[in-house]
Amino acid sequence: MSAAGSAANPRWWVPGDWNGFFGLFTNVVLNVIVLTGLCLGVVNLPADTVFGRILPALGIALPIGNLYYAYLAYKLAKLEGRTDVTAMPYGPSVPHMFIVVFVIMLPVYLKTKDPMLAWQAGLAWAFIIGVIVLAGVFFGPWIRAHTPRAAMLGTLAGISSPSSRCGRRSRCGRCRGSAWPASPSCLLPGPQMCACRGDCPAAWLP
Repeated sequence: MSAAGSAANPRWWVPGDWNGFFGLFTNVVLNVIVLTGLCLGVVNLPADTVFGRILPALGIALPIGNLYYAYLAYKLAKLEGRTDVTAMPYGPSVPHMFIVVFVIMLPVYLKTKDPMLAWQAGLAWAFIIGVIVLAGVFFGPWIRAHTPRAAMLGTLAGISSPSSRCGRRSRCGRCRGSAWPASPSCLLPGPQMCACRGDCPAAWLP
């Protein structure tokens, strides 16, 4: 959701969101196809388990997760009076998907020859990840406050296309004038890699 419109009443949908929707849709479909192939071909899970339990559960979780993230973005836009808030996409993580299959489930399957036990090991790991994420609710703000922005965005910089222009100044400005290269929130000494819109010096704003 891009919260365009008035700051008091951000819009749930704008024309540019079609691009994000189809991008997320095709990405999720491809990820589900890969996930299905890994479950059937690598761990040899029974087809009735994959198509009767795993994929239906994923079909329930995906819309609920994306709708909830859209709601959080809407609330943030209203709270901060902003019109440039976009919800995080929700879906299966490709790197984590391969890690769980090849590092957790496959070793269990190779040792026991029991695909259901391998699946249970994957479920146990998913529970552990959930506990870690829940702990992040309490420790995440402290980690974010003591970690340079560039360090947190480093992984995203390798897989995303940076904007060539800086947008409107927001509340997260840190760079000031010639101090751009020295700021911990900047990825590169130039406007091509703005960590957020407020990091742009005034001379680079459109």
